[in-house]
Amino acid sequence: MPKEAVRPFERSLRDGTTMIDVAVALWIPGVGIPAIWGRAWEEDGGMQALFIFGNKVKVLKRGFRVLIYNGSPDTNGFKFTWMRVKDVDHGTILFSGANMHTPAVFSEDGQYEFLGDADWQKRKMEFVKYGSDEPHTVGNYGGRLYFDNDVYVLTKQRCNCRC
Repeated sequence: MPKEAVRPFERSLRDGTTMIDVAVALWIPGVGIPAIWGRAWEEDGGMQALFIFGNKVKVLKRGFRVLIYNGSPDTNGFKFTWMRVKDVDHGTILFSGANMHTPAVFSEDGQYEFLGDADWQKRKMEFVKYGSDEPHTVGNYGGRLYFDNDVYVLTKQRCNCRC
């Protein structure tokens, strides 16, 4: 895994008592199809990535990109920061394009964290639990604000002199 790869919260994610090292990945399934965010990891000496496309889990060994942050806030003029949806400034969110999808992390009770793809317009996030091959969705349902309270999205914070 490249050391410059963008990782959620700049650390490995929690899976109960285990830590999982993943990075933000982007996949464009085909011409005219919007990009999808997912997670990448190292396995058997190579990189793999997982995405949800058409309600199906896709595990790829190639054809995807890992988000890289080269340089520093001073040289780039910005830094990446993960912000809880309810606290985020919409203008700072890193979107993949007009479809307004963004990398996101669902934090379940502070014990489990899953990197996936959030559809900002629909206020929902899709992810896959570790060791599973089934997609899961989190959103705001029946007065419960799971998306707003338990999902963090990647933002691009501009820097003025120092970050």
